[in-house]
Amino acid sequence: MVVVVKLAGRAAEPVVVGAPTAGAGGEGQSDLAAATSLLAALRASYGLYDQLVWRAPPEAASAVVNRDPALRRKIEADLARLYRQALRLMRERRPQVEAIADQLLARRRLSGEEIRRIAAASQTP
Repeated sequence: MVVVVKLAGRAAEPVVVGAPTAGAGGEGQSDLAAATSLLAALRASYGLYDQLVWRAPPEAASAVVNRDPALRRKIEADLARLYRQALRLMRERRPQVEAIADQLLARRRLSGEEIRRIAAASQTP
């Protein structure tokens, strides 16, 4: 679910704006980089998914991906599957996301409880 959250900003762009922008990627600290790094660590460092081989510490797992085309394809498939899930969630919850965004623009800061209350109030029956 953490990766889906990281991809939600990029998923919001085509849903709300009409097309993805460069905002979710590009930089090493971007959401796309973080999602990719997490999946790389899960596959290359923690022995999750279909591999038990430890290949690198988590902070170096992305370098392994750059040298291993098969691992890169698996991570790309993971990202594509999880991005589709993020898109589905954004489409389903667009009214809540927009209501929260409106309140953030107006007030600049919201507590977790305020976000939950706004989301609940903006759900369509």
